[in-house]
Amino acid sequence: MYMMDWNKYRHQVVAGVGSLARLTPETIKGYSAMGAAGAKTANLDGASR
Repeated sequence: MYMMDWNKYRHQVVAGVGSLARLTPETIKGYSAMGAAGAKTANLDGASR
């Protein structure tokens, strides 16, 4: 069984988001705002399925 290096994976994801933020900062701001709104109401969590 292959074990993923989660620290390496996380670094890759963070780098990818950083690249996207440089290209389209408003997209990242919108995504962050949506996540924050979901966290306040809990309407977008996994339990609401």
